[in-house]
Amino acid sequence: MNRIVILTTLLLSNYAFSQSWSGSDNFNSKTLNTNLWKNYDSILGIPLSANFVKTLGAFTFYSTSSIEDTWGSRFWHEALPKNANWEATIEASIDDSFTSDANDKYVEGLITIAANLTPQTSYYTHCLHRSFTNFSLVPNWQVNGAPQQEYNYSLTNGNVVLKIQYDANSTTLKSSFAYASDPKNFTQIHSLNVGNWSSNPSFYLLVGGYSWNATVQSNIVVMDNFSVVPTGTNSNTTLILQQSTNLINWSSLQVYDLS
Repeated sequence: MNRIVILTTLLLSNYAFSQSWSGSDNFNSKTLNTNLWKNYDSILGIPLSANFVKTLGAFTFYSTSSIEDTWGSRFWHEALPKNANWEATIEASIDDSFTSDANDKYVEGLITIAANLTPQTSYYTHCLHRSFTNFSLVPNWQVNGAPQQEYNYSLTNGNVVLKIQYDANSTTLKSSFAYASDPKNFTQIHSLNVGNWSSNPSFYLLVGGYSWNATVQSNIVVMDNFSVVPTGTNSNTTLILQQSTNLINWSSLQVYDLS
């Protein structure tokens, strides 16, 4: 039994590191790592990466327009599977210096899971939101082109870690957060079943910023330290364990008694 536990641990570790869609970026490189981040399309002739730029050590969003919306985003280089469990996290902050005089003047830093690149008719966005002098989280989503829905959760400050988890068994996306001052203590605030999304076998992940009726200076909205990793026991992992166990020559292994 002990040797199976040892083997399982090793195989799970190898499985986690062998997924080409998993990875991380601390954004400390001088220029954007374009092997990890892509810009796929444009809206009304404006690249999706506009207004969302790499600075030394982070991504930052800015807006020079005080009328209607400004957006900017980058897509993770590879789609995420629907048949495996995973979680994606990113640090998000909005500086206290940004304030507005109305609820319809705001700025957001966000992470989104989408069924398609463009048009995005099914998506789930987990975002840090700032309007007036208030901070909040606003998970919002659209399913197969139906009207957008959202949920609001109040915060005490604008420095958080955003997390989206996917459970393949229940086909559910879950949004949670931790304050940057206590980055391991996550609170789940919302979940959405995505089993009725399009038949696309993968998800697309993007990070970015958004504003409505607000000018936003650079370095006000900052996104940093991104990661996406497998979690739990995936169906693929079980198959790997079964196949590998059958191929092991146990007589050639050193087995330690852990009892």
